[in-house]
Amino acid sequence: MMTSADMPRLLSGCERIVLNIQDDTDRYRLESEYDTDRYPGQQDCRNSPWLHAVEQTKSPDNMTTSALAPRERIIEAAQSLFYREGIRGIGVEAIASAANTNKMAIYRHFETKDDLVIYWLSSVAQEYETMWAQWENLYPGDPASQLKALVQSVVQRLRTEGNRGCALANSLAELPDERHPARVVIDQHKNAQLRRIQALCGAAGLEDPQHSAMILHLCFEGAQVAAQSLGADHVATHLVSLIDAMLGSRDGVHPRPDAGSGRFRKARGTK
Repeated sequence: MMTSADMPRLLSGCERIVLNIQDDTDRYRLESEYDTDRYPGQQDCRNSPWLHAVEQTKSPDNMTTSALAPRERIIEAAQSLFYREGIRGIGVEAIASAANTNKMAIYRHFETKDDLVIYWLSSVAQEYETMWAQWENLYPGDPASQLKALVQSVVQRLRTEGNRGCALANSLAELPDERHPARVVIDQHKNAQLRRIQALCGAAGLEDPQHSAMILHLCFEGAQVAAQSLGADHVATHLVSLIDAMLGSRDGVHPRPDAGSGRFRKARGTK
């Protein structure tokens, strides 16, 4: 009869296998991070009957996490922890634990913690770029509606459960060195966003587009911070009113305070 002591010996041919013994059972949970390209001289044991036998003992609570590839688990855990606790408040060990892996696996995919931070912030910036592209497709040639879509997005984020503000702005406070690669990612994104808002302000016919864009930018940035202490609904309502004064009064179209609808309403008294 095979005992628990036999398992590491039987599986020793696999590269980078982690065996975790559950506290109150004699079952195992195995995670294989084998890479045949990185280790061409090793035998690929991913189809081993031993692997499938051990995989069947996984706890249901860990199935969602374990279903992801190691790199995706690391990224998912890191972005959640960085956003909740800050990039300086979280170490590699905490990320490894949340990702159900080990530090060696993290350093295999990311040489340093800073590389992981840079990847995360770049992903956040790319999400914003994707949203801008969506608004351009939804409202082609309509800069005012694109700006209002931006307002809607900010309001919706303010009211999202667990919202802690803009991940890029939060991280900026933890990166005093302007030459830090992660800081460069943030600066480039924020400046690009300001230029984009300015272009839309000009195309929408606002007077002094540069000044208007800066006001909008400061409103968006400040709202993310103010909502943390003043309450999301309170800040969102005033943000919509402020932007309405700049944009809505021009054509009678006002962003709704309720961000969940994804639409705008006509102002009272307009046709």
